[in-house]
Amino acid sequence: MRRRALLAGLAGLAGCSGLSSDESGTTLTPAPVPTGTLRSTPDPFNREFDLADAAFGFDALTGRTLALHPPGYGQAGLAVRLRFVRESTAEEPARLRAALRPRATAPTAVAFDFPPFVPRARLTRQAGPAMESTAAARACYLVPAPGSSFAEHVPDVELAGGSGGRFWRLAGPPRDWLPDQGQVPVDGTLVGEFRLVAGPAATAPLAGRYVGDAAPLGGISLSAWDRETPGPTADSRFDVTVPQLPQGRATLWYHELSPRASVSLRPTVERVEPPATVTLTLVNHSREAVRANDWSVHRLVDGDWYELGPLFTNGATRFVPPGGRHRWRFGLAHGPAADVPGELGPLDHRLGFLGGGRYGIAAGSTDDEDRPAALVELVAPELTVRPTADATVTRDGERVVVEADPPRDDADDEPRTLVLDRLPLGDRTATPRPTVTAVDGGLPRLLPEQAMRSRGLRNTLPFVEGTDQVRLRTNDDVTRRALRRVAFRTGGRRFRFGDGDFRVTVGSTQRPDR
Repeated sequence: MRRRALLAGLAGLAGCSGLSSDESGTTLTPAPVPTGTLRSTPDPFNREFDLADAAFGFDALTGRTLALHPPGYGQAGLAVRLRFVRESTAEEPARLRAALRPRATAPTAVAFDFPPFVPRARLTRQAGPAMESTAAARACYLVPAPGSSFAEHVPDVELAGGSGGRFWRLAGPPRDWLPDQGQVPVDGTLVGEFRLVAGPAATAPLAGRYVGDAAPLGGISLSAWDRETPGPTADSRFDVTVPQLPQGRATLWYHELSPRASVSLRPTVERVEPPATVTLTLVNHSREAVRANDWSVHRLVDGDWYELGPLFTNGATRFVPPGGRHRWRFGLAHGPAADVPGELGPLDHRLGFLGGGRYGIAAGSTDDEDRPAALVELVAPELTVRPTADATVTRDGERVVVEADPPRDDADDEPRTLVLDRLPLGDRTATPRPTVTAVDGGLPRLLPEQAMRSRGLRNTLPFVEGTDQVRLRTNDDVTRRALRRVAFRTGGRRFRFGDGDFRVTVGSTQRPDR
């Protein structure tokens, strides 16, 4: 798709140096070299902050936004606050001001193991374009600025040039610039400034995401992305318009996003032959945190989306901070989910019984309830609903009885009969939920991919040929799960499957369906 290349070019023409007020709310102004007036600045501990936020800066040499996460933290009786006070220019590297305050009010000595107050504050690049081959070339540092009384050494820096433009780096080998501990002044706050520079082995400006190498820097990260084109620039195989997904305010389709998009869900591959694993990365190049605890998979059929999973979600809310990334891995199979090769982590997902076609995978959501999503095409045969291996069938004329999943021995599991009735063509009255798609103004459709996720439906739908009713003798759990899945996917108990209309009930065909 060439649309991204065109939009990227237009964004480049519109670009300008400096940090605009509509991006950050304020314009960064150069800070003076630290002097005795440094502590006359507003008290940083009076400002509220969120651990999911970041401190923002700007590299005017490359036009990249800088985001340091978190903007502050509390630990072991101390609090630290961070903010950028100078953008990177041809005269000076980007500067960060850090304030450290212990809970104790009297002057005290503190160990320098609170980033960036550490002997050597190094971060290493973990993600981004054109990754360097060595860790030394991928490193960047927060080094004490001139005038830092708390530092043992202030390193020299130099303005270098490379294929990606000019950038600041260390002029000599890295070393420990701070002692193991320092003294908090009488006013109770230790304030210092640090310059952000690349390592001496760097050959290109900062780009991508950097993380602290180890404790105590392990929780600190820095991200650098193009301010004018923070979104995806690689071409997508899809050049189509698809409907919005039913959940959320708007769907941020990866293949439709321009390079100016600040939040995107980026797939490693857009067309696979199952069983296969697809990795999707939620990239947050916005100035707000993005939620990352929810996901959903839909199939596109006749221009409408049908949700396959999950049926329910739970767990604590996770956030992706500005500049952060979150990765999901989805194992996709035409047969059982266990057919997906390899091991998946506890936060990854396996989905089996998927037919060939286009699928929409959404993950995460913004504060505006927009849903980042990506299209994935599966190259596989159409799916057919098949009974479970333990199902036995008895036919007596038009009477069909299936037995599977008998009740367990525990007292809470009782025998149940799940009844599937074929409805007369005129009996199509139903009120689908807003997220359910009706067929031709009639009943909501149930896909084979949805039916194969219920043992009750698997052991009834394959046997409706030549009869108007199938009775499944099974246990209470299978019955409840079948009713719940039909209700969740269709809004009731009536649905369209293939070219027929059906109803599921329990125990008796005379039982009301609502």
